[in-house]
Amino acid sequence: MATWKYDEGHSLTAPAAVDLTDKLNYFAIMDSNGNFNVNTVNGGPVFGSIYEVAKLGEPVTVQFGVIVKVRTGAAIVIGSQVQSDGNGKAITKAAGERVGFALGNAVAADQFIPVLIA
Repeated sequence: MATWKYDEGHSLTAPAAVDLTDKLNYFAIMDSNGNFNVNTVNGGPVFGSIYEVAKLGEPVTVQFGVIVKVRTGAAIVIGSQVQSDGNGKAITKAAGERVGFALGNAVAADQFIPVLIA
């Protein structure tokens, strides 16, 4: 039995500001030109999670406002508030802007967990 699932109805496609082919499930921002990029501000606001990767200038899809799959930057405990680190990965909220809530556990960096964007 599934404990969570993706809702693919909440996504937006826009050009990639840089090559994002290796950034699947990283937190994304939208720049002032309407292009998507990986968040690089520790604790900064995010738009969502990169769902379909792309090369520079090509369409990249970002999932938002639902449960998204994200790559972790450190260990995270289920139920914790999360924020983005300076590399676009999920970490336990410290002093930054809350992105959402961890719906899974990660024992180390570079694991994947579901996060409720809220």
